[in-house]
Amino acid sequence: MNQQAFELGKSAYDQGDWFVAISQFDVAKEPGEVNGQIDHLLGNAYMKLGQFESAVNAYAGALSDVSYGKAGALSTNRGRALLAAGRVQEAIDTLSKAVQDASYTTPYKAFLALGSAYERLGDTRNAGIAYRNAAVDEANPNPSGALRSLGKCFMGLGRPVDAVEAYRTALDFLTPLESQAEVYCELGLAYVAANRMSEAVDAFSHASSDSTFVMSDEARTAYEAAQNAVARIRSRKPSETDAFLQAAGYGS
Repeated sequence: MNQQAFELGKSAYDQGDWFVAISQFDVAKEPGEVNGQIDHLLGNAYMKLGQFESAVNAYAGALSDVSYGKAGALSTNRGRALLAAGRVQEAIDTLSKAVQDASYTTPYKAFLALGSAYERLGDTRNAGIAYRNAAVDEANPNPSGALRSLGKCFMGLGRPVDAVEAYRTALDFLTPLESQAEVYCELGLAYVAANRMSEAVDAFSHASSDSTFVMSDEARTAYEAAQNAVARIRSRKPSETDAFLQAAGYGS
């Protein structure tokens, strides 16, 4: 390895100067040399530049260096690059290998990418399985995103009751920077689909209380439908006095 070129490339990499980093890393390897660290950094730099095919090849080079290890992380990165390049089935195959690496400490990253890949293929069921695995991974610092994606999959599968539970759990894990209104809106749509109109009104009310949040046309229509349904139910419900009089034989 050309140590000087590597150090120059690493310095440029740390400063976000991806073009210089790539040019230096390219000359840092000796002809025929296998170096997982250099190829790993090369792949990352290519991803930053949107050069996905080059990233795919760089990560493949890093994976060929068995002594470097990090098979799970490298396979995840390569799977993401394949997905970005539109090679969806290859991405799924590669990401599936990533989650099989027992030494990989953050498999949720691979599961999230797997979920996205399966969605691209229209395979909602397997996408949901992947998102669920991402959500339950204890290493995942933000399971709310995976839970929302899982809720979306449940809705696509016609399972709104399960979607409700996914969205309600997502609310418990939201970070301060995430929008509660968006999740409440998704929850409201799930409640409507489950024909739980009163709860839908409550969820949509929470969403609309955020003045910065703009509901979609679909959500506004569902909110109005839920409000109308609740109003109709309440208009048909007799008061306690009416119920007492009817029980006593009056008003019949």
